[in-house]
Amino acid sequence: MKKTCVWLLTLWMGMSTVAMAQNESATDRAQMRAEMVKKQAEKLAKDLGLADDAKTNFVTLYSQYQNDLMRKPSTASGQKKEDAGDEEKKELTDAEANERVDAFFAQQEEMIVQMQKRLEVQKQYRTEFAKILTPQQMAKVFSRQGNGNRGRAGANGRPGWGGNRPNMPRQGGF
Repeated sequence: MKKTCVWLLTLWMGMSTVAMAQNESATDRAQMRAEMVKKQAEKLAKDLGLADDAKTNFVTLYSQYQNDLMRKPSTASGQKKEDAGDEEKKELTDAEANERVDAFFAQQEEMIVQMQKRLEVQKQYRTEFAKILTPQQMAKVFSRQGNGNRGRAGANGRPGWGGNRPNMPRQGGF
């Protein structure tokens, strides 16, 4: 009985430690994201040449803007793709092929819906940014959205490409 109690106590302590670590990591990620957005806003404000009061207002507004953009659900679907090796090994039935095509179209429709939601947020914040920024400055703010890796050279020296990835278009989506 004593061994069982000690074992249960040890198990409980171990599980509570893991649970606390998971909660802390989620909090840490949110805090790191907020700090990253603030640094990005400050750098952008510096690049735009904003004065002290305008800079403070811009950093606050830009942080809210980024948080609102991130609040929109992502386009990542919960479906996992099958291994490419499995696709080569077996022939798809007509029903499976039709199912994949339908899933591809559904995924594309979801992406369009998410892009529309993102556009609505951007339009909403355009009026807010117009109170602080000139049209040229706003163009810089919005042109930086969605650039991802563009402008940064990858391992092979070409902008936006990492590694030795060939410059070929993606073949299909399903």
